[in-house]
Amino acid sequence: MIGWKAMEDAPKDGRSLLLWAKLKTAPAEKDAPSYPIVGRWDNWQWQATPDLLSSAVLIPTYWAEIPEAPEP
Repeated sequence: MIGWKAMEDAPKDGRSLLLWAKLKTAPAEKDAPSYPIVGRWDNWQWQATPDLLSSAVLIPTYWAEIPEAPEP
């Protein structure tokens, strides 16, 4: 089970984290959908990763460490 944590405790050191977030370009409605997405703190804002999505600015509400990959 993932241990979601408050955003004020999220590390802003550039490493990738699992974020529960919506895209900044999403509708401003209170019930706009949020999704789990991998992101990182970069240029003073939360951005989606990998780099092909780096222009996607996020509005995260929770974060968690990325879990270990499953063994084959």
